[in-house]
Amino acid sequence: MDIVSHALIGRAIASSPNNSKMNNFWIIFFSILPDAPAAFTYIYLGIFNSRPFGIALDTDWIGFREFHYFLSAASDAFHSIFLALIVIYFIIKYFKLPVMALLAYCSHIFFDLFSHTGEWSVSPLYPLQYQIDGFSDAWAWPFWAMAVSWVVLLIIIILIEIYHKHIH
Repeated sequence: MDIVSHALIGRAIASSPNNSKMNNFWIIFFSILPDAPAAFTYIYLGIFNSRPFGIALDTDWIGFREFHYFLSAASDAFHSIFLALIVIYFIIKYFKLPVMALLAYCSHIFFDLFSHTGEWSVSPLYPLQYQIDGFSDAWAWPFWAMAVSWVVLLIIIILIEIYHKHIH
């Protein structure tokens, strides 16, 4: 799944009249955090393949795991439920961040289970080598398809906001 969709899902999770703007920030931040290694990798691949402005193409990712093990392992580690339950949980507790941030982090892993296939299948139990093969590489969709999913997610957020206003 693409990072904008993850941020919108984080915003939907943060939709509560009791949340401060800072809590909303942290919840959205943790909803995209598992893709932090991918952001650096994206730029690296763009430069490595001499792409204009360092913007990697979808084809640049093919065979990536085989040739760039460390970067691949970083992505797997950040998509591991073990990291979420051990490291992320303690970071959230130590810094007294909203507990919903852990749910947002885990939602990222959950949705990626369905939206990553082939060599980019998610290893939710990393470092164990068990992978779940999703049904689509949503992160590689054409822009128009991503935009449609963003509109759907925005509508869901608006409906949640309306619901919260009516019950309070």
